[in-house]
Amino acid sequence: MVMQRIRVDLQTRLHPIRIRARADDSVALFINVKNKGEVAVPLSLKLTIPSQTLGLGFDTMAVRKVLDVDLGELKPGEEREEKVLLFSNRTLEPGDVLIKVRAYIHDRVPQRVLFYKDKEIRLRCV
Repeated sequence: MVMQRIRVDLQTRLHPIRIRARADDSVALFINVKNKGEVAVPLSLKLTIPSQTLGLGFDTMAVRKVLDVDLGELKPGEEREEKVLLFSNRTLEPGDVLIKVRAYIHDRVPQRVLFYKDKEIRLRCV
């Protein structure tokens, strides 16, 4: 069965590890995805910031809270790194924000998901 041959490794890191609250700032989120399965698979990422979090987003105005990234097809054993920038502005309050990262393995049509893996990142706002 195809489902048994699909495995993906999802790792993330932030640089720097925190973002300044009540200031215009940015951090880079690096997402490493590795196909540990036996078949080539089309892969996409979906990143989500909680909608009630003001002052943090994927654009310089900190309005965009959802980001979709199409990584294309990953061959068995292939690894890919994607860099995503997160921006803050003066309305961001100090505290922790959970950012959700979901890697989708889909059929040739992105609406038909075969497998997904979730990861949550806690971004510290100081």
